[in-house]
Amino acid sequence: MPLRAYLESHRTGDFTLDPDNVYPGFHRAVHPGPPNTDKFPDEPYELWYIQPFSDPRYGFGPAGNFYGNEYFHILDLAPVERGWRAYVCDGTYNVFRAGED
Repeated sequence: MPLRAYLESHRTGDFTLDPDNVYPGFHRAVHPGPPNTDKFPDEPYELWYIQPFSDPRYGFGPAGNFYGNEYFHILDLAPVERGWRAYVCDGTYNVFRAGED
């Protein structure tokens, strides 16, 4: 459940381009990570995109209304030295927004 809440919060922040548009407690529970930029930070790769995106160049374009249902299928969850590793299938095939196309 915490993994799914993290994924849902992250995606909501991505779609709205507002990194504060997340579930209550997200910022207390998730490492702040480096800023989401196109520069390669000195922090470990696993932390590079740990926070939601706030730049429309990354993936979903300008903020707007999204509709449908996005599926997160947790394929594997395994303990590692300093935490957990998760393999998740992200199904955006049923997510859309109004537009010319």
